[in-house]
Formats: sequence, C-alpha cells, structure tokens
Amino acid sequence: MDNNKPILYYKGFFNYTIVNKLLKELFELQQSGALNDLMSNKIQIVMVEMLENNYRYTSNKITSFNHAEFFPVFKILNENKFYRLIASNPIQHKDVNKLKGHLDKINDVGLPELRKWYKEILKNEIYSVKQSPGIGLIRIAKVARNKIKYSFQKIDNKFLYYTLEILINKK
Repeated sequence: MDNNKPILYYKGFFNYTIVNKLLKELFELQQSGALNDLMSNKIQIVMVEMLENNYRYTSNKITSFNHAEFFPVFKILNENKFYRLIASNPIQHKDVNKLKGHLDKINDVGLPELRKWYKEILKNEIYSVKQSPGIGLIRIAKVARNKIKYSFQKIDNKFLYYTLEILINKK
C-alpha cells in the first residue's frame, strides 16, 4: 500500500458534522474488510479523541485565522506494521508550554501508571462539572500503547502549527 496516500483525510476546521462524516468513512472501511473490528475500534477511539481535542481548541480559541496552509488536518495512513493517525491545528503560543508539559508527562509514564491516572481523573470528575484538560490525550496513549509524537511549527507571532501523531500497532 502507498504510505503517502491516506486512507482517510480531511483538511479544514472541524465541526460535529465533519466528525460524523469521518466516522462514517471509517465505518465504511471496516465494512469493506479493509479494517478488522478490533483495529477499527482502536482507531475510532483515538480518532474521536484527536478530532474532539482539535475541534474544542479551535472553536474556542481560534476566532480569526487566515493562513489556509495551516488549517486543521486529520489523516490516517496504513503502513506496514501500524496505522499512523495525524492531526494538526493552529495553537496559540501562550498555550504551548502547558500542552507540552502534559504530553511529556503522559509519555514519561508506563501503561499501568496511565491506567491508574486515567481512573483517578474519571473518579474525581464524577463530582466535577468541568472535564479535566488532557484526559483525551491520556486515553489516546492508553489505547494506542505507544508514545505520543508531537511537534510545533511557527506560523506567525501569535500561532504555531501543532501536530499530534499516534501509531497504532496492527498486532
């Protein structure tokens, strides 16, 4: 399979209609036999978290953005031993350090610690109105069982282009 050609791709700002369209496309891949049920479920969980994080951030923080080459992107690549899920979106400079710290903390702990951390956050949220920031990132790391790769590319003095990359092993 061509590693450069995504099996799923979208560029533009997300909304729930777009997310549902992408989920339908993933379901069609599963129905066609291109993905088995287990792999499809893992991809779906990670995909939803990535898209939701992207949507929540850009819809709340990005009000005026005119750099079309840096619009949000989501894609899934089918590679030899894994599926590569990539999501990119603009992020304000002021939000980078907090996000980076959270991602580094997630990458520094093992799976047992991630599971424990995830359960603690869920338990504490039962009594909270607001969802903890980054719980979706913890869930991504838990499901993918791989380190989260990320990068930031400068756009201008206000924005960076944030890319999140997740590998899901086929076996």
